[in-house]
Amino acid sequence: MHASRLLRTLLLAAAPLLAATTSYPPLPRGFEQNSGQFEDGVLFALGERVFYRDRVQLAAGLWLEFVGASPLVAVTGEDRIPYPLHVYRGTDRGRWRENVAHFCTVRYAQLYPGIGAEWNAGSGVPALRLTVAPGGDLRRLLFRLRGEPQLNWHLGPRGLDVISPTVFRMSGLAAYQTAGAAQRPVEARLELADAASFRLAIGAWDAALPLRVEFGEPFALPLHPHLLQPLRGGGAVMAGFSSAPFVARLARDGAPAFVSVMERLPAERLAAGPGGDITVAGRTFGGTGSPPTTLDAPLPASTRQEDGWLARFGGDGRLRAATFTGGPIEAFALEPGGAVYFATSGSVSKWVPGAGAFRFTVRLPGIRALATNAAGRLAFVCWNPAPADELAATRGSFRGRYEGPWDVFAGTLDPESGRVLAASFLPVVGGNARVSSVQPSAALAPDGDLWISSALWFSGGASGNTLVALGAGGSRILYSASMAGFP
Repeated sequence: MHASRLLRTLLLAAAPLLAATTSYPPLPRGFEQNSGQFEDGVLFALGERVFYRDRVQLAAGLWLEFVGASPLVAVTGEDRIPYPLHVYRGTDRGRWRENVAHFCTVRYAQLYPGIGAEWNAGSGVPALRLTVAPGGDLRRLLFRLRGEPQLNWHLGPRGLDVISPTVFRMSGLAAYQTAGAAQRPVEARLELADAASFRLAIGAWDAALPLRVEFGEPFALPLHPHLLQPLRGGGAVMAGFSSAPFVARLARDGAPAFVSVMERLPAERLAAGPGGDITVAGRTFGGTGSPPTTLDAPLPASTRQEDGWLARFGGDGRLRAATFTGGPIEAFALEPGGAVYFATSGSVSKWVPGAGAFRFTVRLPGIRALATNAAGRLAFVCWNPAPADELAATRGSFRGRYEGPWDVFAGTLDPESGRVLAASFLPVVGGNARVSSVQPSAALAPDGDLWISSALWFSGGASGNTLVALGAGGSRILYSASMAGFP
């Protein structure tokens, strides 16, 4: 019986890992059209690349200005990316936006008479493409760099290098004309106009045909997931923070159903609820940006150098609730009804998104793992090389006292009050092992048995893994096995 139970447990534990190896391409990001999420004057933006009517911010503190450009220039987005984009940057709820239009290209039509420009996002395309129509006068085209606090740069015939205020490069200048199916290269180079300006110099070309000039390496900031959970029926939810913190849902064919982005917040945990909602846990660090919190947040602000953050997104990607947690999150688990149990250093709390204050917060030092089951039961696992005296086993437990660093403290809590219902010390590896650290994870079976998988590190650098099952009520060990890697 125990062997079949072990196999079932291992298969359930491995399923998310196996599904997580499914190859999903990175999600494309486009230039966001400003609908109020950015300051006035911004037309489009992606990362540090920000577009105004008369200039482009290439990087932080570095601008490219269009000297003498037409005041009638029309700036539009083209090649719209189809998935819904929701933007929740910072704590100013007045700047949160949903269903933001975002595009692969920002086009400046008639930047100068007869000359248009397009800026592109994506791999395989140049960052900047200029089109000179027949009759367009290239002599009017003049670019000026502006850097704050100071500009230090070098111009070459095929590109430019900026040393300060930030390191930046645009290279790969090329020009061509197309007649029918034939494409003919045209000689092109960059020439210095003054200490901060440059212009294009073009060799012999047919003024009766359009001229294309391409400049700059491809500019792409795709979203790479580092957390992924498959969904029943196909598809997946994912989160990451490669170029921006984000949460996304994918259809069965891998197409994004939505993407929600935030500001500089490492997402560390992800869980999809049975109703399609998504819960994300992250960690904040002093000076690295402020994640969003909602009006009903139990802790709407934080003064900690390091804190935790929880958010609930609906199945459509809209932010429903978000709060700080009062400390970095060590573990969390979802209740079938939607509540979130989370552990910070020394305590466990219950959060019902949208309901205001935490339902409970109870002391539980050394908490490392939480688990729930479909019946709504709640289990915990603690480990500390020097456990607190307040950790007390309940009557009839497997082991009533702490015997060494190979012991964890595990049991169940009342899901409504957080009161300890049953708890026991139990070894995750044989006694007298020179254990230096234990990192347990937990799964709670439908019948209440608690399965604890532990990664262990030993003095001298060796490591290993064990699996232990504690019977419902905490009175006996049902299964114990060393998995791999012991000294």
